[in-house]
Amino acid sequence: MVFLEHSPQGYSIFARPDDQLVQTGYGTETFHWFRPEQPIQLDHLVVANASDVDLRAYDEAFLWNSSTKEFRRIPIPAR
Repeated sequence: MVFLEHSPQGYSIFARPDDQLVQTGYGTETFHWFRPEQPIQLDHLVVANASDVDLRAYDEAFLWNSSTKEFRRIPIPAR
């Protein structure tokens, strides 16, 4: 999951940026609950530009669109 850096839009001191809703390590742990036999790993990256990420090591990549609150698939370059 790739998130673009942005300033928080909320006014509350309790509002969390979208990228902080998925805590490091917990996504991978959740996959292991449902698929313990599969070596699935979930990484989340916070970057200035999606093009800053080398996605060739990943099987799937998704970019968070904060305005629509949806992920969209990012094409993975050939390895």
